[in-house]
Amino acid sequence: FIFIWLLITLSFLSHIIFLSVGLLLPQESFHRNGARKQATAQILFIAIVTTEMCHRVVCPDCNKYTWEGCGRHIEQALHGLPPDAICKCSEEPQQCEKAQASSASVSEMRKQIGAVTEEHRQTSALSTYQKLLKGLAEA
Repeated sequence: FIFIWLLITLSFLSHIIFLSVGLLLPQESFHRNGARKQATAQILFIAIVTTEMCHRVVCPDCNKYTWEGCGRHIEQALHGLPPDAICKCSEEPQQCEKAQASSASVSEMRKQIGAVTEEHRQTSALSTYQKLLKGLAEA
């Protein structure tokens, strides 16, 4: 029983690992060529792009908490902190987006649309952070 469970678990894990690293997955489709069938493989490529989520960091100037990351999770990163523990040194907190692509073509595509996306992300993140600071000042 344990051997069967182990075999099923390993099979499942290897399938997940193969999918997560973006291996080529063949899909069969059959075409009629005269009187016989011919199998052709269609290739599916899965590209994985990761972005670091927002998280707490300590401001080097005032030793209070600020955030770093993608700019979409600022409130979650600073959740639960008292207002006097949040850094107010700068309107623009430290941002460090670490993006890694498993494919050069995805990397190139990201660079092409990256300027517009990055500008929007920074504007949105800054706006969210300013709203949070304004809310803390009013509280």
